[in-house]
Amino acid sequence: MNIEQVLEATPSASSGRHLNDLCAHFQLFQTEQSLLEQRINTLLQYRLIEEISPNVYRRVSDQLPGTLSLNAKGFGFASPELVDAPNLFIDHLDLNDARHKDRVSLSLYTAKDGRVRGRVRQVLELG
Repeated sequence: MNIEQVLEATPSASSGRHLNDLCAHFQLFQTEQSLLEQRINTLLQYRLIEEISPNVYRRVSDQLPGTLSLNAKGFGFASPELVDAPNLFIDHLDLNDARHKDRVSLSLYTAKDGRVRGRVRQVLELG
């Protein structure tokens, strides 16, 4: 299961969804729950979901704003706004015409290597 699937399975409704319901949704055994918990913790860290009661989660947003820093090799990093979370790696294929210092809207995805990365969805303000 990737981070996009976990975000999609987490409702934005006020009641949220319990961790056990998410495990059932992904057909996970109790022993396989740790990967789901890692994905949930990442989404919590970037404030895309919130914990509304113990082990009950609600989606807050699908995207987050950030500022892009590109390097000469073509890839870059985005510094998320409003959250104290790590910078996100942005592959050159995920820049969506954004440039250095642009303020952008980002979505998260799980790369083939299993790491969470960012994808530029929209340029909000030119740098």
